[in-house]
Amino acid sequence: MFTLSLIGWLHTLCSIFAMLAGAVALFAAKGSVNHRRWGLWYVYIMLLTNVSALLIYASGQFNVFHWMAVGTLAMLLLGWYAAPRQRSMSWAVTHLSCMIWSYYMLYGGLINEVFLRIPALRNISPMYGADSLIFGMLQMVVLFTFLILWFFYLVRTQRAYKTGMPGVN
Repeated sequence: MFTLSLIGWLHTLCSIFAMLAGAVALFAAKGSVNHRRWGLWYVYIMLLTNVSALLIYASGQFNVFHWMAVGTLAMLLLGWYAAPRQRSMSWAVTHLSCMIWSYYMLYGGLINEVFLRIPALRNISPMYGADSLIFGMLQMVVLFTFLILWFFYLVRTQRAYKTGMPGVN
């Protein structure tokens, strides 16, 4: 049975709240008060989520999951930096891309954790040496969902800039 440390609980609770804040920011009208407010909450909570991930050492060593947290932090900070610079289409695309892909990393991590923590799924988890098609297919479904979202928002952003309405990306 797995037990969570205090940092593990912090990481779990922050991850759950980041999923909620990210969803509200993602689907709120771009540039609106709700988008900005929930987007800031998302950034702050994701900072806590990823810093706490860097402090969890189940195997006693820095591993691939720590590197993913470092990459997610880099994307998150670049997306946050790009947010107030969106009058330029390149910064708008940078903001959009970084935020969507940091959000994807959150869901990819959820799938990893579910296959690690639930005993029935642990038996088919690639983290325990199994060759799991279910794990791979689930990760691919989530990846394709985020690719579609990313493409949708990219097209919408480009159309907004072509029509001269960059605040409506």
